Amino acid sequence: MKKIIFIALTSCLIFFSVSFITVLKSLYFFGGNYELEIGFPLIYYKSFHISDGIRFSWYVDKLIINILFFFILVFLFFKPLKKLLLTLCIDNVSHLQSILKKRNASLEARAHRG
Repeated sequence: MKKIIFIALTSCLIFFSVSFITVLKSLYFFGGNYELEIGFPLIYYKSFHISDGIRFSWYVDKLIINILFFFILVFLFFKPLKKLLLTLCIDNVSHLQSILKKRNASLEARAHRG
């Protein structure tokens, strides 16, 4: 159960991050024209300006496909990603431990000298 919750939360964070990046990428004003497209890999929201106002449209089917895409992506890469992160964390911890051991040894040597 924890795994599914973790995958769901991680896929939500990735989905929202990618959506925000697509907002930043596609939001532009050029000569008074306004256009906004949100979504990756499929665009699920479009907004644009015409002479009588702003028009927009939602594509709920594409939104659901995008959400499923990120959920499946995180689900498929969960084990390799977890293994990689654990390896990196263990390497960092062992590196920090070796640094602390060297520092403690040098501090003890100074204490015995002085």
